[in-house]
Amino acid sequence: MRPRPSPSSWLRRTRRVGSPQRSLSATASSAITALDHSELPSEGCNIRASAIWGISLSFDPGILRWAEQKSFVAEKSRILYVATPKVACTTIRTGLIVLEGASRSKKIDPHNVGSHTIPSLANISVAESEFVLGSPEWIRFCVTRRPYERLVSAWLNKIFLGDAVNLTLPYAAELRRTRDVGSLFREFVKGLESGSALYFRDEHFAPQVVLLKSEDFPYTHVLDLPELASFASWARSSDPSRKELDLSVRTNASLRVPLRAMYDRSTAEIVESLYEDDFTQFGYEREDFGERSDEFLLTENELSLVELLVASAGELHAAAALASMASRRVGGRYALSELLRALGKRTRLSR
Repeated sequence: MRPRPSPSSWLRRTRRVGSPQRSLSATASSAITALDHSELPSEGCNIRASAIWGISLSFDPGILRWAEQKSFVAEKSRILYVATPKVACTTIRTGLIVLEGASRSKKIDPHNVGSHTIPSLANISVAESEFVLGSPEWIRFCVTRRPYERLVSAWLNKIFLGDAVNLTLPYAAELRRTRDVGSLFREFVKGLESGSALYFRDEHFAPQVVLLKSEDFPYTHVLDLPELASFASWARSSDPSRKELDLSVRTNASLRVPLRAMYDRSTAEIVESLYEDDFTQFGYEREDFGERSDEFLLTENELSLVELLVASAGELHAAAALASMASRRVGGRYALSELLRALGKRTRLSR
């Protein structure tokens, strides 16, 4: 096993990704360059990818929070977690907040730093960081996911059922023509291949090797997502301060759409190329998809709700209706009642 770098040497590094013994692919290297660019807009903006049925793609110009900002330092239980978007990060953060008793309100919002008291590495001193990164008493972990599933989850969450501005008229027209959710996803993947800024500018779509720096960061555990439950069980038994750790409650999950309804062989090959380093570094095997994908057709009700969302152009109650109707078929990411409570509305949908 190659020895891990010392905490002090890691702290002195500046956004260096990948092992010196292995070069990254050209696409991942380009992503790193773009993610590391300092001359970025300071205000939110939208970009349009013409190859993706006119979808307007929104992203946060803050771009990427490296490990210093993406980390959760659970001091009482001595657990350091570095988050990966669309890899159970909301579930894990929530579990750590509950374990530490760190919530400032009854409703836990792990992505709002003002709602809890868990610091990141950026909020503690260099001396404290060195101790956290070097102590054998600390667990330092991250979680990865197969690129096929992670990309589908990000697309469903951030594009298909994301901000209403992402659903433009050409998008809805194509969906009504085909009724097939997978066909829209496959066109989206073609847009990534052709140079969509989402790949370079949004961490939900960025390669995991770029986000996690697993060859340089002194992790004690780099987990595959299916290993999370057994890891939590081990952690609970490893120390009394961790005995209440619960990572089983799924939050912010995406719709469950069969993988073979989203991928055909050519789409899978694009993903395998874009995320080549994720497959290689984290040991994921390529899957053999057919020349044609399976169908996942929306009902007339669901199509109508998509069109309602487009016409509403940003009214969140329409997004709630769409999510609810889709959830009844495929197990969606939110219950309608939760969305309505969040919006402060009391709307009844016809069943």
